Amino acid sequence: MISNCEYIRFIEFAKKLCKKTPLYNSKFSKKTYNNHQKIIILLLKQKTGLSYNLLIDDLKTRTVILEMLELTKVPDPSTIKKFAKKISFKTLDWFLKNCINLTKKKKVKTAVDATGFKLQDGSLHYRKRLGLSTTYKKYLKASAIVDTDLQLVLAARFRKNPRHDIIDFKPLVKSAKEIRQILIVTADKGYDSEDIRRFVIEEIGAECQICIKGEIGRHGGFYRKRFILVEVKYHQRSKVETVFSVIKRVFGEIIRAKGWLMQKKELILRCITYNLYRLSRIMRKSP
Repeated sequence: MISNCEYIRFIEFAKKLCKKTPLYNSKFSKKTYNNHQKIIILLLKQKTGLSYNLLIDDLKTRTVILEMLELTKVPDPSTIKKFAKKISFKTLDWFLKNCINLTKKKKVKTAVDATGFKLQDGSLHYRKRLGLSTTYKKYLKASAIVDTDLQLVLAARFRKNPRHDIIDFKPLVKSAKEIRQILIVTADKGYDSEDIRRFVIEEIGAECQICIKGEIGRHGGFYRKRFILVEVKYHQRSKVETVFSVIKRVFGEIIRAKGWLMQKKELILRCITYNLYRLSRIMRKSP
């Protein structure tokens, strides 16, 4: 059945995600295309990996999708480009945080980690001809907190320069706490800090399973001395690495935008796209 197609379910979840956002930015808008239609097209761009021009050409052949989006005609690529520049990062962050609201989960078990995404730096062919390095040395750093049960991204932060992982830990956990009660926070030894442990236990009210650097029992600090590593719980941390791996393999690890703001938007759109892709696969309708 076409209704049970993963691609169709992806769009259905995207439409549900858009429900609580306004159709238009102003009563004076042209109203040729609404915000819901344009944001879903942006998400489809990340899902397909096509350029704006190729995506619009592709949509012209997909009558089922056009009917689902209630589009009588396909927007020009420049319309979607302008919308991508105009939409705020804060709005996209709201979309990411609210993906979990498409499920029935009230409490979450989380894991925190960071990874890098490559920047597009010219084609391999022309870099060779110019005598430039053919390896990607520039990258953007993405830190995320995920729900380890459903493997959904709850919140993410991005940096254009290498920074210590621990800097983004508290903002990520606080963002996740705003939308769901956190039962446990897991992370590798890169996040080992007495202050971080106090923050998770006292301020968040969650169990802390962050691996200690070096030998357990030979560290100072109230929370470090009392830490007990529970292997079964701690190894759920690998789920965040799985999420990063899927995002890179399915949607690509290269960021094509040139400006910093657009690079951040492309990354968060990719995270939202992953969440919808994940939901469309784990919440399938029965045949």
